[in-house]
Amino acid sequence: MCVFNFAMNTYYSLNDSELLDLVKSNDRAAFTEIYNRYWEKMVMVAFVKLQSDFDAEEVVQDLFIDIWERRAGIQIRNSFHTYISGALKYKIYTFI
Repeated sequence: MCVFNFAMNTYYSLNDSELLDLVKSNDRAAFTEIYNRYWEKMVMVAFVKLQSDFDAEEVVQDLFIDIWERRAGIQIRNSFHTYISGALKYKIYTFI
């Protein structure tokens, strides 16, 4: 139990860029940390556009599935926040 808490605290202290590097090397715990950081905010943004809790959650879930599936090839030019925000806008657009 203590090792688990230490690992979770370690991921919590990493910035998005460091976490993404770990995700690219198939680190599921790093992906979970990114998911936990962005899930709620992305759902709120999607809800504003879609006006449906269910649809917002589905679009965001699809977004995170895509990120995991494409993790090795993701190229970030600015910040992960900018990347995920743009990716969400695209997902919402294609959903509509």
